[in-house]
Amino acid sequence: GVEFTGTTVGLAKVSTMCSQDSGAVNQDHNLENPVGVASTMAHEMGHNLGMDHDENVQGCYCPVPREGGGCIMAASIGSKFPRMFSQCSRADLEMFVEEPHTACLVNAPDPSRIVGNPVCGNQFVERGEQCDCGPPQTCQNPCCNATTCQLAAGARCAQGACCQDCRVTPAGELCRPPKDACDLEEYCDGQQPVCPEDVFQENGTPCPGGYCYNGVCPALAQRCQDLWGPGSHVAEETCYTYSISPGCQGRPAQGSSRVDTCGTLYCEGGRKPLERSSCTLTLRTGTCQALALEGGAAYEPVPEGTKCGEERV
Repeated sequence: GVEFTGTTVGLAKVSTMCSQDSGAVNQDHNLENPVGVASTMAHEMGHNLGMDHDENVQGCYCPVPREGGGCIMAASIGSKFPRMFSQCSRADLEMFVEEPHTACLVNAPDPSRIVGNPVCGNQFVERGEQCDCGPPQTCQNPCCNATTCQLAAGARCAQGACCQDCRVTPAGELCRPPKDACDLEEYCDGQQPVCPEDVFQENGTPCPGGYCYNGVCPALAQRCQDLWGPGSHVAEETCYTYSISPGCQGRPAQGSSRVDTCGTLYCEGGRKPLERSSCTLTLRTGTCQALALEGGAAYEPVPEGTKCGEERV
């Protein structure tokens, strides 16, 4: 196998679940204690699921002291391995799963692609099963025969947002209300017990402060708070007449009287993430904060799809 250099024992990209970069690499670094590898795997999977290092989240609190193991999403660990997530990691996960691009997490796996024989009672519908409500002693679903994992006599369905009293809900019943201005409601089709696939407004549909893009309504102000934390806001327009180069060299942009808010993202206030370098330009009327991308060769841009001018994204 190949070993990481230095103290690194795992590597994963943040918020990449349901994308082609959703994988993670973990090194089996502790042959005597499998909890060590398990905590590393949980940490890297946490990154995939949108969790940042606890130290990067302002006000994050871990109830377990470092000498007791700390929390799983700490940037580094001590002599004991962590066994729990902090509340800010839970909050990161809750926010991540609400994003439209994470829909793969709620898609029911195709039973035909599952490796191994079906096991009735594991609460997972597999090949040959119509339902699976768990072991007979704990099953509380009257629509499912827990012994055979088949529908109970007379039942037409056993689970799903469009299954009620063991019958498929009539067409036209609301099964998924819209989450925001860029989401659309879904209705039962009268044929299937599951709610149809989640769909969204077309890209470019106006929404509060911007335009819908891939199911969300991105805004500059929200992006500043995501990066710099509470209290951060979009920097004044004068900042957007400047350009910065690697090494934090700021100079008026060519044709500096023109305000271009579609390039580098400038924010003001908040608190810089610990693991990111930044550049701050101090003007007479305020400050312009920009976060460096990995490697420091460029700075955080205005996210794709974000309104950055009249009829501009």
